[in-house]
Amino acid sequence: MPQPLGRPQTAPVLDPQQLRQARALHQAGRIAEAAAAYEAILAVAPDHIDAQHMLGVLRYQQGRCPEALELIAGALSARPQSTQIMSNLGLVFDALGAFDEAIASYDHALTLTPDDGDIIDNRGRTLLKMRRFDEALAAYQALLARKPDHPGAYASCAHALLGLQRPAEALVACDRALALQPAHADALNNRGSALAAMTRDDEALACFSRAIDVSPHHADARSNRASLLTRQRRHDAALADCEAALAAEPRHVPSLFMRGNVLFALDRHADALKSYEQALTIDRNHLDAMFNRARALLRLNRPQEAAGAIERVLAEKPDHREALHCMGDALAALGLHRDAVARYERVLAQDANQFDTLVNCGLALASLARQEEAVALYDRALTVRPDSFEAHNNRGTALRELNRFEEALASYDRALTLKPDYAGALANRANVHADLRRFDEAFAGYDAALKLEPQLNEVLWNAALAHLVLGDLPVGFAKYESRWQNKLAQQNKRQFPRPLWLGETPLAGKTLLLYAEQGFGDTLQFIRYATLAAAQGARVIVETQPALKRLVAGVPGVSAVFGQGEPLSAYDLRCPLMSLPLAFGTTLDTIPATLPYLAAPVDAVARWRARFDGARARVGLVFSGNPEHKNDRNRSIPLARLAPVVNTPGVRFICLQKDVRPADAATLQQMPQIETVAAELTDFTDTAALIETLDLVVTVDTSVAHLAGALGKPVWLLLPWLPDFRWLLDRADSPWYPSARLFRQPAMGDWDGAIDALAAALAERFPA
Repeated sequence: MPQPLGRPQTAPVLDPQQLRQARALHQAGRIAEAAAAYEAILAVAPDHIDAQHMLGVLRYQQGRCPEALELIAGALSARPQSTQIMSNLGLVFDALGAFDEAIASYDHALTLTPDDGDIIDNRGRTLLKMRRFDEALAAYQALLARKPDHPGAYASCAHALLGLQRPAEALVACDRALALQPAHADALNNRGSALAAMTRDDEALACFSRAIDVSPHHADARSNRASLLTRQRRHDAALADCEAALAAEPRHVPSLFMRGNVLFALDRHADALKSYEQALTIDRNHLDAMFNRARALLRLNRPQEAAGAIERVLAEKPDHREALHCMGDALAALGLHRDAVARYERVLAQDANQFDTLVNCGLALASLARQEEAVALYDRALTVRPDSFEAHNNRGTALRELNRFEEALASYDRALTLKPDYAGALANRANVHADLRRFDEAFAGYDAALKLEPQLNEVLWNAALAHLVLGDLPVGFAKYESRWQNKLAQQNKRQFPRPLWLGETPLAGKTLLLYAEQGFGDTLQFIRYATLAAAQGARVIVETQPALKRLVAGVPGVSAVFGQGEPLSAYDLRCPLMSLPLAFGTTLDTIPATLPYLAAPVDAVARWRARFDGARARVGLVFSGNPEHKNDRNRSIPLARLAPVVNTPGVRFICLQKDVRPADAATLQQMPQIETVAAELTDFTDTAALIETLDLVVTVDTSVAHLAGALGKPVWLLLPWLPDFRWLLDRADSPWYPSARLFRQPAMGDWDGAIDALAAALAERFPA
C-alpha cells in the first residue's frame, strides 16, 4: 500500500508534547493508542489541523476510508495549500475507488510542488488502476528523467507497458529496476507478467515465486501466479494463491477476479459468480469481471441476466468480440435465434475463422431451419479444426434435417472415429438409422449411447418412437414416459397436487383428471380413452385446449371440461392424455377404435349443409400444418404439387385450414375449384360441423386428420415415407381410425407417387 507522505507539522495548540506523543505511538505501530491520543487532542481542540490530518491518515491505514476522507478534507479546508494534506487526500480517494478525484488531488498537489517524486509515483499508480496506460507511462518516464536510479519507477513503467501490450519493453524496464534493486517485488512481479505474455511460462513462474519470497503478502504476484497456474491447469495451487492474496488484502480486485476465473475453470460457477460480484462491488468498471460474470450466469442457465450483464460490457466496448459471442449464446438460450445470428455475424466480421462462433452460429441457423447455411458454417469450422467431433456431429444433425441421410451418417461416423465413446453421436446416428428404417442398427445405437450416458432421456424418447412406429405399443408407450425428462418436452410438464394414475389402482368411485399436454391432434386421438375410464367407474373430467373445449364436452364418459388456465374442480387422480395407452395396456389388437367418439352440434352441421347443398362430391382439403412443427418439412406439401388431386373432375374442394402460407395463398388464387372458408372456422367445433357435411377429407398429417377420423368420416392421408409413429409402417389402413385410408410415399421424398395414387383413387371414388 502506498505510504502517506511526509510528517505532520505540529502547531502550538495545547501542549506540543501531546501531539509528539501521539505521533510517536503512530510511528511505533501502536495504532489504537495513537488514535486515542489524536482523539483526545481533538476533544479539546476540534479544529487542530495536524491532529485532524494525522487521525485521517491513521483511519486510512486502518481501511476506514470514509472517516479518513472526512478528517483529511476538513484539514485541507483549513490549510488548502498543504501539498502533504492534498496528496494524502488523493490516497484516500484512490482507496475509495474515486480515481478521478484522486488524480485531481495529485494534480493540485503537483502545482504546488511539481518535482515531488512520491506524488508523481502515487498519481501514476492511480492512472494504472484506471488503465490509462499511456499517461501512466509518460508520468513515470518524466519521473525517471529526474531520478534515473528510481527502481520503483522502472517497475511501474513496466506495468504501463504491459497494459499497452508491449511485453518485450516491459521486460527491459523490469531488468533495469532489478539491476538497481534485485529484490524489488513489484519489478519481479511485472517481469513475470512480461514473460507470461511472451509464453515463457517457466521463467514467469519463477519470477512470481521470487516476488512472493521477497514479499509473501504481495497480492498482485499471487494473483498473477494464480493466472499462470490456471493456464497450466494447476487449479488447486492457483486457488490457494488467490486465497492467500485475499487473506492479506481482502479488497484486492485482481485476486477476487482471478479467484473467480479459477473457480470457473473448476466448474464451480456459482462460487465464481460471487467472486466476480465481489470484485465489481469494489471496481464497478472492471470490464473483464463484468464479462466473466456474464459467462458464469450463462453456465448457471440464467441467460436473461447474462444478456443484461453483457450489454454493460458492449456499452463500454461495442466490438468486444468475446462479449458479442457470449451475447449470441445468451440470445440463443432465450430462443432468440435470429438475434443470436446477428451477434455471431458481428464476431465473424472481425475474425472469419473464429471456431466457436462458426459452430454456435451454425446451431442458431439450424434452429431457424436454415440448415444449408448451418452446414456451410460447420464446413468452415472444420477447416479451422478438422478434429472437432462436436462440429462433425452438428454437421450430421443439420444434414439429417435436410434428409441427406447418407452424408449425415458419414459425419457421425467421422465424429465417432475421433471420439468412439461419444454418446451424442451414437444416438444421433441411431436416429438416422431409424429414418432409413434400419431399426436393428437404430436400437443397437440407442443401447450403446445409453450405456455410456444413461441420463440421455432423449435417447429413450427416440427409441420409444421407433418401437411405436413398428407397432410394439407396450414397449413404445412405456419408453414414451421418458418425455418428462426430455428437455424438448419439459415446457409441457405440469405440477399437480394429486397422484399420477398409470393404471395401477381401480378407478371405481374416483374422479380422474385427464389433461392435454401436446398438440391438438394428440388430444383428438387420445381423448377416446375417457370413455374407457368412465366404463371402469371413474368420474372423468378433462382439461384441454380452449379451441377443443366444446368438442371434448361431447365425448361419451366426460363429465366436465375445463379450458387450459381455468380453475379445476376437485379430483383424486390425474393422467396426461398421452399416457393413457400405457395405463390401459394398449396393444395393436386392443386399440379402442369405436367410432365416432366425437360429434358436432346438429345446428352447426345443418348450417354448413345448407351452405354446400348440391349434387357434386364435396371433399375437404388440408395441405399444410403448423410450420413450427419439428417434422413439418416432411409432412406438409406445397399446394401446387396437389394439382393432380385438385383437378379431379366433378369434385368440389373446400379448404379446411385457417392459416395458409403466402406461396399457397398465391396458388389458391389460381385454383377456383377450391373454396376457402377460413373466416368462418372459429374453432374445431366449426371445422367438425363442416366435415360432417363432406363426403371425404384429404389431408396431410395434421390435427384435421384426427378430427375427421374421430368423427368417423372417410379420411385419406398423404404420409411421408417415414411417418409419425401413430400411422405405423407400410399399411394402407389405421387401427386407430377405421375410416382412414393411407397414401404413403413409395420412396423417400416421393410425394408425386403418393399424390398420383391418391388422385387415381379419387377419380375412381367420384367418377365424372
